Amino acid sequence: MTNDLDNFNQILAICLFFKSIGVNSGSGLHINIGADYLECNEKAINNLLKIWGECEELFYMIANPEGETIRANASLMVRPIKENIQNFFKKDGSVTINSDEDMEILLFRIQAQNRMYDIINGLWWRNQREFSQRDIDVLHSDEASIEEKFEIYKRYKNYLERNPKEDDSQRWTSINFNHMKWNANEPGRIEIRIFNSSLEPEIIFQDLLLVAKVFEVSLNNAKNNDYKKEEFDRLLLHDVTEETKLKNLLDLLFDTPEEKEIFRKRWESIRGLSVYEKFETGIPTYKREEKNRELY
Repeated sequence: MTNDLDNFNQILAICLFFKSIGVNSGSGLHINIGADYLECNEKAINNLLKIWGECEELFYMIANPEGETIRANASLMVRPIKENIQNFFKKDGSVTINSDEDMEILLFRIQAQNRMYDIINGLWWRNQREFSQRDIDVLHSDEASIEEKFEIYKRYKNYLERNPKEDDSQRWTSINFNHMKWNANEPGRIEIRIFNSSLEPEIIFQDLLLVAKVFEVSLNNAKNNDYKKEEFDRLLLHDVTEETKLKNLLDLLFDTPEEKEIFRKRWESIRGLSVYEKFETGIPTYKREEKNRELY
């Protein structure tokens, strides 16, 4: 779909149809953006990752209508990758994609490593003999190197090619790059998985707006370093409260007070809940009453 009235009317029609036949909107709402939108611009993907790495908790909180808590089963189906992103930038500085191998390393570093222990452990218990107890120990170890863990990941990818019906649960993260190819001929897509289900067109349009603005800002700043430079710099400040971090994010993404207010109200409606009411066990978050911990 593209940003035009015909496509908006399709969404409206689908919602009305599902409601009319009594379909329960029980699954999550996933929004996919064609990776070609980022024009194979490495700085654009850097920008996207930096925004997500700075504000992942906030994205969980503003993803849903006022009063709705974080997506159910988030710790399983929508795992955070913020820590992976931060560690990646600490070690590598920036994204460089010159080959398919570079793309696989990036996918593993920022996303798949969150899931590999659970995945390989499950396969081992199901007697998939190409994976061993040693593989499980390596993936579970803080001492094992990224390179050792990446070799297991590559074997897992080969396993998936031979067993295409296997559920590739490495994609079950807040933002999923598993379908991104990063080449002009077959760019693939990037999937955002943080939204609760909805058959309300207005909510879906708001969610589309949020995702579209993240990608738009990421690309425009990559093509013009002066584009929202001050707002981008403020987003990277760390010694700030959550409320200030939210303001900096909304200032970066949106130009009108009306758009900002939609997402500020979403955040405001659940900010008083405890951490465990907002995020299921297993999703890290900074404390609401304290300043953000330093990220980089």
